[in-house]
Amino acid sequence: MTANSTRIEKLHAESIIFDGHCDTLITIRDGERKLGRRCQPQPEGDVLSSQHLDLPRLLEGGVTAQTFACFIRPQFLPSDATNEALRLIDAFYRAVDDDPDKLRLATRASDVEQAKAEGQVAGVLSLEGAEALEGDLAVLRSFYRLGLRAVGLTWNFRNRAADGLDEARTGGGLTEFGVKLLREANRLGILLDVAHLAPAGVRDVLKLSEAPVVASHANARALCEHRRNLSDEQLEGIASTGGLVAVTYVPNFVAQDGQKASLERVLDHIDYIVKTIGLDHVGLGSDFDGFGGTLPGLEDVSRLPVPLILLLCVLLPACQETETLPVETPTLKMQPPTTPPVITIKQELEEQLDMLRALVKAEKGRGKDLSQVESWLDEAEQALQSNDLLPAREKLREAGEALGVELPVTSAASSSKN
Repeated sequence: MTANSTRIEKLHAESIIFDGHCDTLITIRDGERKLGRRCQPQPEGDVLSSQHLDLPRLLEGGVTAQTFACFIRPQFLPSDATNEALRLIDAFYRAVDDDPDKLRLATRASDVEQAKAEGQVAGVLSLEGAEALEGDLAVLRSFYRLGLRAVGLTWNFRNRAADGLDEARTGGGLTEFGVKLLREANRLGILLDVAHLAPAGVRDVLKLSEAPVVASHANARALCEHRRNLSDEQLEGIASTGGLVAVTYVPNFVAQDGQKASLERVLDHIDYIVKTIGLDHVGLGSDFDGFGGTLPGLEDVSRLPVPLILLLCVLLPACQETETLPVETPTLKMQPPTTPPVITIKQELEEQLDMLRALVKAEKGRGKDLSQVESWLDEAEQALQSNDLLPAREKLREAGEALGVELPVTSAASSSKN
């Protein structure tokens, strides 16, 4: 193991990993499963059967804090929205009661830090859409007392606060109640989330908010033209508030053709947004249990170390040289990478491929039959040409073992799940 890979693994283990969005509370509230019981991700099926996330896999994935969204499904609108939000919050509290040594409610930064110290997951409650507030700020304050710390002003529909993306044609932004909600959220310290908000509403929030603004699960529209993804102007506007964009794994937000979505394409979005607005303004917002099926390489939350370690392999050399790792705070003070992550890792693997081919040539000169090794190297080369880095690394590993060569641990190797 190289010194750099050791630092990367230590940095990953000691960092606070925070995921900005999941919809897991719906199936917990419906009684279909318990948060503390391990499930298996379902490659096919609808959103309610996806099973991307549970407490055992959050811990396995090294997640310190998870935002749990309270999404009000259409069947509860409009008359039962507040009650449904309360049922979802109750589902979270029951999960805490079931596993108090593993899960806690987080209402301030120190709760997250304490969860990290004690090996727990800190749950942050958010409201996805303001329907449950019923146009009443007193309801917002009551939810705040129950632990609510983030509010998405809309889902895709129109409500009393603003227009969602389904109403983008109208050009409507925040309503008068929406402006009052924004100001009260700023006063209370409730984070404002512009995911799902129509463009005019995003502009209003960015103009009026006196606190950082987030998009809890969205990607770069420059890489995937989807209405839920953000333009460069919106990315820059969010960064100007001191906020961040949490990159999501929803296949149709990752690639134009959702069937072609992959871990590498997720990394492309992260890399693009880092280069556009800076490292301090990029986060993760999986939207686990909010979409059907799985994304290759990020099938569930237990796979979270894969993109993080791949990214750290690139970000670590960009850190300022220090005697100790910069893990004192959740925000890592690094310079944006100058080379896309996939290219850097690819170059590392290409060097290994060249070295193994040279060794094969030398061994064949001694009369050895290395046709199987050559086949593995050909497969590795084809995978590299397609930027499929993990399969390439596996073929290189097999070839190396056959030749009696222990390859240095690379970023791609570090990302493999045991």
